[in-house]
Parts: sequence; structure tokens; C-alpha cells
Amino acid sequence: MTTDEAEVTIFGNRSDGGAWTPGTHGGDDQGPNSITAPDPAPTPVPEDCGPLNRCIEYSVVSFPDVTLDDLASFRPATPTLSGEPAGFGLVGMPANLVAAASEQHLAGVVLGWDVTVRFVPVAFVFDHGDGTSWRSATGGAAWAALGQAQFTPTTTSHAYRSRGSFEAAVTVEYAASAALQLSV
Repeated sequence: MTTDEAEVTIFGNRSDGGAWTPGTHGGDDQGPNSITAPDPAPTPVPEDCGPLNRCIEYSVVSFPDVTLDDLASFRPATPTLSGEPAGFGLVGMPANLVAAASEQHLAGVVLGWDVTVRFVPVAFVFDHGDGTSWRSATGGAAWAALGQAQFTPTTTSHAYRSRGSFEAAVTVEYAASAALQLSV
């Protein structure tokens, strides 16, 4: 189909199975193949802004979903790890591992928006250095803070089965959330 102002050239079949005669239809032609112009679009009705003409124009901006990749440049502080008693242990006796990490708020830019990223520690994974590990909801506490004697088992202690030098480590798992910083 091609158009040229008031005329329409049609090629194809009619819905009743008959063939339309290729040609130009329009103008005063009112035969079976005639085409009538569509009704003009209705005139838009002006918005009713009330008696005081208080229409307000505004735009809504949505903050896009933030992924872990977007937050990768935000790094919480490295946790601390200490061991009791004084970094050594006795074979078969609990050595107490204590990790510390706190909630942190880091400001920066994500996807062009000023944001504050909040990191909350939710788990501590202790690697004992001897092939074993333990996941805890807390970083533990010193025996003195717990009111316990040395070599007393705690939720974060570990008894080594053999003599040796073991490098213990901790990995902190954080829950991260981003808050948009708006300036008004």
C-alpha cells in the first residue's frame, strides 16, 4: 500500500475472497473498493487545574537495582583477629579465636548517584589453618570478657590435634545495602 495525500493505492485481497483491483481509490469513488478517510483525532481536553490553576509538573526518577558488581568498589575495613592465650595453644586444649568487625557506612557514587553503602557483619568464618573451619554468627569474645578461665571452650575456640605452626584467618560476611543521598 502506498499513499499520496488523498489517494490510496491498494494491492491485495478482500476479506470476502475476491481480489481488489489494483488501482487508485479515494476522492468521490464510493464503489466496493473505496476507502474513506479516518475520523480526525479528537481535540485534547485541557487539564482541569482547579479554580486557582494549580497544576504541577513533575517527573519521577527511579533508582536502578544495584548489584554486587556495582558495590565492588566499596570495601569495608579489614577485620581484626586475635588468639588466646597470646597467639599459642596447647595440643588438645581450646585456643580462643576472637575477630572484630563493625557496621560501616561508606559514601560514594553508584551508577552516577551519590549513595551511602551500609555494611553489617552477619557471619564470621574462622579458618583454623589446619584444614578445619567454623562459621559463627559472632566474632567471639575474650575469656576475660566472658568471665571464663583460660582454655575454656567458647563458640569460637578450636582445639588443635597436633603440634605445629598454623596460620588462622577470618572472613567476615556482610549484608550490604545502599541508600540514595538526596539533597533538597
